[in-house]
Amino acid sequence: MPDLQPGHGRQRGVAAGGLPERGRGADERERGHPRGSKRPSHWSILERPARMPSSSHAIDHVLAQVEAAADEIVRFTQDLVRIPTINPPGDEYEACAAFIGNDLSRRGYDVEYIVAQDRPEHTLRHPRVNVIGSRRGSSGGPVVHLNGHFDVVPAGSGWTVDPFAAIVRDGRIFGRGVCDMKAGIAAAVFAAEAIARAGVTLPGVIEISGTVDEESGGFAGVAHLARVGRISSARTDFVIIPEPLNVDRVCIGHRGVYWSELTTFGRIAHGSMPFLGVSAIDAMAAVLAAIRGELQPRLADAGHRRCRSSRTAPAPPRSTSTASTAASRSTASRRRASRTAAAPCSIAAFSSRRASSPCAGRWWTWSHGRWHRRRASSSSCAI
Repeated sequence: MPDLQPGHGRQRGVAAGGLPERGRGADERERGHPRGSKRPSHWSILERPARMPSSSHAIDHVLAQVEAAADEIVRFTQDLVRIPTINPPGDEYEACAAFIGNDLSRRGYDVEYIVAQDRPEHTLRHPRVNVIGSRRGSSGGPVVHLNGHFDVVPAGSGWTVDPFAAIVRDGRIFGRGVCDMKAGIAAAVFAAEAIARAGVTLPGVIEISGTVDEESGGFAGVAHLARVGRISSARTDFVIIPEPLNVDRVCIGHRGVYWSELTTFGRIAHGSMPFLGVSAIDAMAAVLAAIRGELQPRLADAGHRRCRSSRTAPAPPRSTSTASTAASRSTASRRRASRTAAAPCSIAAFSSRRASSPCAGRWWTWSHGRWHRRRASSSSCAI
């Protein structure tokens, strides 16, 4: 690891062999509920200071801090983009993890570095280094984990600016990885920072992680953290991933992905007698046509049926909305000043103070200090 600047928090490294051995009691004490205590069935994310009469006012204070930090958010994003963490092959992972870790340490987080040494992607030249910062609240409570990957795909050709200069022009940042998703990491860091600056006390733990290799499957990144138990249902209550999905759209769960390799075979024949041969290209064309004409419609129909048949979830309590609302607001603030030149997605300006969440075909929208329910269109259902 590079030399790390000391901060207000603590920093330590964890190798691929796993985390230090701890008994159940130690883990529970770390998370805030002592050995033998019964964990509450519902956590309260927001613990209001006495001066704040309602959670609505607390949210207003947090959002005001987000707006005040707009220039800091842009600078933080620029600094991340200027570290060319290109994947493949995995350039500058160590430097980027150290940058994030040093920043979190200065903000009072306990920082740890988890290296995926047992993964084939990890090499001396391109080490796979993940970073996690943890900041504990006033008492026992939930663990909320905000995750973002800092690897980016190669810049490719056609750029009219340096893709790693992070130039600000016309209210946007131009650079590889601004949208996907270094600005998302900035949103996570400053959402938590805005809550702290607003004087809102959290009873649990906020964790922020920067992970590697998402663009190539994430096996040395988030998957490795899950495999060694650093992120798990036993110790992590909520996870927020600020991937670029418009400014007020929140998805629950993940559709997943299948990687497959199909091979079609042919038989060679002379050009004067092609009817004696078999074209492997024609066979692959038939496979692709079947995927488009049969498999994709079936998957889409199954996804919509699941959305329609799922039971409606209860309205999110106002006390649990601060972290997600701040993240949405922070994401919107930096997107007004940042978007990649090559990103095809269109991002609308976020002008109203509300956060939305799809729950079983319905949307819960925070507006004017309370949650409102409205129908979601069928296009919002994930396949």
